Amino acid sequence: MCTNRVGQGIVLLVSSVGSIVVCIIISLALLSSAFTAALKKERATRLAHATPRVQLHEAATTETPQLQHATPSETSLHDLLDPAKGSLIVNINTASDKELRSLPSIGYARADEIIAHRPYTSVDELSRVKGITPWVMDQLRPLVKTDGATEKIK
Repeated sequence: MCTNRVGQGIVLLVSSVGSIVVCIIISLALLSSAFTAALKKERATRLAHATPRVQLHEAATTETPQLQHATPSETSLHDLLDPAKGSLIVNINTASDKELRSLPSIGYARADEIIAHRPYTSVDELSRVKGITPWVMDQLRPLVKTDGATEKIK
């Protein structure tokens, strides 16, 4: 009689666990379909509100490509993209925030700090900026200067 009740308890436990597993599987299936429907709706909305095209034109009179707007509604490629990390030799006394952020290990906060500590008489004075460690200085030294214009690396 005792084993019969233990057996009934085990059967009840197994059926309860089985019911829980079935409920979890059904819930996951419903969530998955709801998520898929939301993604499809978002894609349809984005397609309905297409973003402006970006056009790149080359000027015939200069050696380097120029960015020009074909129409006022189009967005300039230059406005969308920052310079690539390490692609400029930057004058730290005159560089813009965007130009400073093109330097390795320089983000928004450090660029603001560099601007706040201007003027610099030597590149080594960058070490007084919070977060610029000797390791960062070694990365920056070939990419920064204190006079002249900011220029692209060739």
